[in-house]
Amino acid sequence: MLGDIQSIKAGSQTIGQFYLGWNCSGAYTEVNLWNTNYVNNWRFGQVDVKSSSDSSVNSNKPVLNKGTYWFDAGYIPVTGVTNNREYTGNWNFTAYGHSCSGETSTWNFSYGGVSNTNNHPYSHCS
Repeated sequence: MLGDIQSIKAGSQTIGQFYLGWNCSGAYTEVNLWNTNYVNNWRFGQVDVKSSSDSSVNSNKPVLNKGTYWFDAGYIPVTGVTNNREYTGNWNFTAYGHSCSGETSTWNFSYGGVSNTNNHPYSHCS
């Protein structure tokens, strides 16, 4: 994980979580939905991961994996890049009568920590 795992709440109910992560393939944003009402009544969604020079976007429906539903952006490189190496994830979806969106903290790979310029992750459902 790059930064903290954040909860997704619709009212007082936690319906999932999201985070910015990375592995050998690169950086990615992942949204994990626990409440199947949102998946079964899915209307639209998009998740992305971006840096100053790359981005990857996915607008497919979340897929079942080990009992919960996962919605990820794919990967962008974290090595061999010449930008400022700051990476951020964003997501939004409309499902089950709610519109939800969120953003991860920005991670700076140049010094291996959360960016000083954007350390305000959020999620909101209305």
